[in-house]
Amino acid sequence: MRSNLTFTVTRTRFVITAIALLFCFLMIAHPVAADTTHVALVITDDRETYLATVTGYGIERYAITEPGFLGEIIAAEVANVTITSRDDPALIVSYTEKRGEYRFKQGNYTISYDAPVIANGISLSFIDAVDITAIFPPGADLSNRMLATMQPMASSIEVRPDDTTIMTWDNVRGMSVRFSDERQVELLWLFAQFLVIVAIMMLLPFFFAPKTEKMQIPEKKPIKRRR
Repeated sequence: MRSNLTFTVTRTRFVITAIALLFCFLMIAHPVAADTTHVALVITDDRETYLATVTGYGIERYAITEPGFLGEIIAAEVANVTITSRDDPALIVSYTEKRGEYRFKQGNYTISYDAPVIANGISLSFIDAVDITAIFPPGADLSNRMLATMQPMASSIEVRPDDTTIMTWDNVRGMSVRFSDERQVELLWLFAQFLVIVAIMMLLPFFFAPKTEKMQIPEKKPIKRRR
């Protein structure tokens, strides 16, 4: 029971710290324009869920979608969708939803929801271009080129002293990020060691095989012609 409580408290502290850091980062480095939709993503410390906060001005719809297996746009798996008015944060706005697209009366809104991180990856697509800020917790490695991927390349990447990574994208219609963790790195090293062992086993017979003597071909004597 104590371990579960400790995990919950640690996760809550990271989320609160990340959200506070996110708003400070946005206010100082990336002020939001009046006509810009901004998407803020906070990946939880267990790296299994991300919390999304969408800030939109003068919007009447928002689609929470992702690329499908064949590249088609499909509704993303989300939970706890809440839409509030930026003019009155206590006012929860009603909406209609169809295939991942949420519609409501035009205005200034904050949309929040939770979504799972699938296979250490997040993929999002948008109807209109948006600005994105994502905060990854310590343990989410984005520098390993063999395991981590990013599309498109982020406009900025900042690694904090506590190993928290902040990434931003400006004016994009989609993003896809996959990070690695310690377990994947260990599996990669094990696989590399396995390949080395297999290569050595295949080369050993060539090194220890008995040397075969070369066959000597007798020289042909020139035929003397009679005069």
